[in-house]
Amino acid sequence: MNFLRSVERHVPGFDASQDVHLLLALLILSILFLLLLATLLLLQTLGMRFRHTIRGRRLSRWEAAWRPDILAAICGSQSIATPRLSGERLQHYLTYLRHFEQRVRGAAQQRAVALGAALTPELRPLLEHRSTDVRARAARLLGDYGGAEAEDALAACLDDPAPLVAIFAMQALSQSRNPERVRHMLGQLDRFENWSTSYLVSLCRNIDESMVPALREILADRQRTTHARVIAAESLRELHDTRAASLAVTLLAEPTE
Repeated sequence: MNFLRSVERHVPGFDASQDVHLLLALLILSILFLLLLATLLLLQTLGMRFRHTIRGRRLSRWEAAWRPDILAAICGSQSIATPRLSGERLQHYLTYLRHFEQRVRGAAQQRAVALGAALTPELRPLLEHRSTDVRARAARLLGDYGGAEAEDALAACLDDPAPLVAIFAMQALSQSRNPERVRHMLGQLDRFENWSTSYLVSLCRNIDESMVPALREILADRQRTTHARVIAAESLRELHDTRAASLAVTLLAEPTE
């Protein structure tokens, strides 16, 4: 207050009493705004938690209804019946089925795969869904259960504008024995500069040995991104390709621009 009185004496037109009231009003308004913002954030958090709880309960009900039929089907105690599902229910059913498939072997695993494969035609429309998450999950599940018949649809996913969708398609097509599909997959490496090199290398090292020359082409191509060429080099090392060593020596000897 003494400071304001001093300013009032030295600054013409400055009224300490009026300006203090103004500052107090601004302070109160700021506090009210912050309280309102905190209340809105709290309500948003509670709303998200409530929706998550409701969704979790819904998924649990679905799983409880599906579990007896899935167990009976993969154990062979009843014929495999294809349920009629779509959208979120279909995607969650296949995700839930995957948990069983990964825990069994032999004939039981084959029956689980057959049960999932029968539903893959219903997944294809979801590859055109407006939600990136839905498309990505559909691509992943199609890779899990679609087999060679799904390669055309997965190849189209490589050109999806969302990298998450394309990476799931790459994951599935990395095990393809179709040279055209594998070349298309390798052609997308430049898109994933922000993705883990080790993860992309783990995909590329799954390719058939006949496609190793395609990796050498990427390594030698100066038009490709540095990230793509590093992935190609690391993949060739993992595949123990001796010809890649001499190619690397040649490239190192060439002058850089």
